[in-house]
Amino acid sequence: MATTTETAIPTLEEKTRELCQFILEDPAYAAASGSIDTFQESEEAQKIYRNWQQKAAELHHMHHEGKEPEQSDIVELERLKQVVMDNQIAADFVEAEDSVNDIFGTVMKMVQKTLQNGSIPTEDDLNECCGNSGCGCH
Repeated sequence: MATTTETAIPTLEEKTRELCQFILEDPAYAAASGSIDTFQESEEAQKIYRNWQQKAAELHHMHHEGKEPEQSDIVELERLKQVVMDNQIAADFVEAEDSVNDIFGTVMKMVQKTLQNGSIPTEDDLNECCGNSGCGCH
């Protein structure tokens, strides 16, 4: 449904584009984007990050298969994480990744709550815990 000159009602697509532009102009996103770009230019940072992620995926796969990782695997994962954190470019990338994921999560949660409740979510709506007392979801 397009905007007409008679009614000038913005479309969902137009409003979504405004949100996208707002995100792109947000200082937190700009900082994260810069860190991501720097990371993409560093083969060393990518290599150490990839090693850490591969080990984490390996342990995750073991867990899914019901296998307990060896203590040496856990120690190796922690060592690889420390290598990532000791590399400023890789550490900044991890932080940037978290920041972008937080932005994404906030937008998705607000849209989801709006569609579920039929109204703009309140602070309480956004802080509620999935309707259970375990509070294990986010």
